[in-house]
Amino acid sequence: MTVTHMEIRDDFGENLPGFELARARDALAKYVELRWPWGRRKAVAREWGLNDDEARSVCSGRASWATFDKIVTHPHGGWQVLLPVFAALLDQTAEQFIIEKRNAHAKRAERLGALVGDWWALPADPGVGAADDGRGSDRRPRNGPHRLGKAAHPRARSAP
Repeated sequence: MTVTHMEIRDDFGENLPGFELARARDALAKYVELRWPWGRRKAVAREWGLNDDEARSVCSGRASWATFDKIVTHPHGGWQVLLPVFAALLDQTAEQFIIEKRNAHAKRAERLGALVGDWWALPADPGVGAADDGRGSDRRPRNGPHRLGKAAHPRARSAP
């Protein structure tokens, strides 16, 4: 059975302020409750290699960080436990986080592209040898203006 962050989060309400051990314990206990409705303590002990006291503390929401670490580093633990538990704590799934970051990077790239312009699409002067210098047609002309400012601009007027 797959437990989602929404199922864990809904038992604690919409706003879960801060990240602290008590909330991680509660979220882990809720994850265990949703994953194993019956025979929870024995299933937890068997699944993650915990003793009876550690399994009981996980089921009751009193697990220590050492027990949490055992669960996370166990071959049956890891991301399949961390993702739904931490997603409930942070109120954001890993998928939502990745999509958010991808969109932020796309917006940043779009802004940068608008700021810089399409540099490589500018026409090169064929007489200067940009396309036929043997180094590829994507190079800028060597003899073109190298300075920025009014003097470098092709339509710059000279002072009378």
